[in-house]
Amino acid sequence: MCITVVHLGPLHVLIIDKPAEIAVHRGSKTTASVFDELSMQYNSVDAHGETKLHVLHRLDKSTSGCLMFAKNRKTAQYFSEEFRNRSVKKLYVGTILAPSNHPI
Repeated sequence: MCITVVHLGPLHVLIIDKPAEIAVHRGSKTTASVFDELSMQYNSVDAHGETKLHVLHRLDKSTSGCLMFAKNRKTAQYFSEEFRNRSVKKLYVGTILAPSNHPI
């Protein structure tokens, strides 16, 4: 699985470009996930067995786009509050694929 990192910086945030058709988390019908792949790449379990990566929002399996992770619990709590208060602005862009001779 190839995951492109968009941002990995000092702000304790990791932003990736999630490909379509890959789930964020493993489920009953899904064996591979973005979270599992990143956990392996970034050795995301600390000495106490706690996860160091925290998903800050979700994208549907069929959706591609930027996906944001916190690299520690304090940052996760901060951004969770920002999302809950709707302080974070989200931008959704759709792409429609149609034959060139078909008007949209």
